[in-house]
Amino acid sequence: MYQKFVNEITLMYCLIRISHYNLSEFLSAALLSMLKVNDTVHWSAEIFSYRKGRGIMETRPYIPWDLINNFMIDVLKAYGVPEEDARICADVLLESDRRGIESHGCNRFKPIYLDRIKNGTLLPVTKIEVIKETPTTVVMDANNGMGMVASYKMMEMLIKKARVYGMAGGTIFNSTHYGIAGYWSSMVEKAGM
Repeated sequence: MYQKFVNEITLMYCLIRISHYNLSEFLSAALLSMLKVNDTVHWSAEIFSYRKGRGIMETRPYIPWDLINNFMIDVLKAYGVPEEDARICADVLLESDRRGIESHGCNRFKPIYLDRIKNGTLLPVTKIEVIKETPTTVVMDANNGMGMVASYKMMEMLIKKARVYGMAGGTIFNSTHYGIAGYWSSMVEKAGM
């Protein structure tokens, strides 16, 4: 859907303010005209931003989480990332923003992920090799693929091992940025451990 506009959108996307994904009037007009999403971008006078204890009325638009999520997935796929992996990456980045950790969220989308895929320092397809495995440990080579994908696969393996043995640990090398560390402990919590 967005593939035609990937370069233009990703340049603008870096400028999105993370707090409720506010956009400047210029950028939102450009995004609306490019994506034709008038019905999904909402203007709101009800969003408040608190500075120095005072409520300041926000009049800029915000973009719903599902629109940003779908956008990121589509762009990652356009850059060669398999859909399942793109979904993992988008979820990790947006979870960071949902938790208020703007340093590791979608503001890294273009400069850290897309630019690195484009220049070849990050491979869009993550080819994971298990180098060594014991009942409670795993050593994995991510072959310069997506760090979030390698970490997700690692955590799935470690959760299975920990269910049987009570604990597990692993390491990944030749990997890239893996997002916020808290995402991985949340996987353990969601698994009921």
